[in-house]
Amino acid sequence: RGDIASHFGGFYTSLEFDLTNIFNLYNHRQILELGRSCIHKDYRNGITMKLLWRGIAEYVKLYDIDILLGCASFPGIDVQKFSKELSYLKSNFSLPDEMSVQSLVNNNYPIYNNNNNIKGSDLRIFAKLPPLIKGYLRVGGGISDSFFVDYDFNTIDLCIVVKTENINEKYKKKFLN
Repeated sequence: RGDIASHFGGFYTSLEFDLTNIFNLYNHRQILELGRSCIHKDYRNGITMKLLWRGIAEYVKLYDIDILLGCASFPGIDVQKFSKELSYLKSNFSLPDEMSVQSLVNNNYPIYNNNNNIKGSDLRIFAKLPPLIKGYLRVGGGISDSFFVDYDFNTIDLCIVVKTENINEKYKKKFLN
């Protein structure tokens, strides 16, 4: 939680993204940062993810959390390799202006150079997204206006923000009731 993180140097996400707009709208106690998780390869499956989400949901209820945030990543640092996916995400899942989050490094999403615009319902592009990003989007999350290339973790990071009040009804019933 934000009130705990402030005692330990703040959120990890703040090392990569400017969270000022989020902090202006929400009290630190209302914010929960979800960090990187390492799961043994033998246990990387839907059951494990369901248990993780169930635990997060219990924490959200216990501490009355309004905002979930954190980094979600594409593997590697070749931004052009993911230009279609990044353009699709920006076109369809950007955070509202009042909650916009910018990378601490100056960058823009690469433009996918194709005469055909990327359709908002292009399931082929959605299917190629990393599972964690898809999961956040399915529950109702939005993404940062820019990305951060994390050379230490060899990833291209996006900041994901989920307003708990806007979580998709299907997931509210499944986890928050």
